[in-house]
Amino acid sequence: MIIIKTRFGWYMILSGLVVIILILWGYQQTKYNNGSNNEAVYNSEEQAIIVRAKPIAIKYLKDTYELDVELTGEQLLPTYVASQVIFKGNVIGRV
Repeated sequence: MIIIKTRFGWYMILSGLVVIILILWGYQQTKYNNGSNNEAVYNSEEQAIIVRAKPIAIKYLKDTYELDVELTGEQLLPTYVASQVIFKGNVIGRV
């Protein structure tokens, strides 16, 4: 085992972690429109996935739970996390 000692050892590790966090945070911020409305910007392939998934989600909720729903938002998870689309919405006609 080789140990290289420098007088800035833990400073280098800490600054490296800070740089990585800032890069990842910056990437996440560029995924949204101006950061104001938190509405994600999807490319045409991702948008096609969402368009195909909406009627499937509505049909599933209607058939399984007998609910009429209105979808108000969606989130496509990154493929390295999971191949899922998350929908948000409201039930129609229920108080």
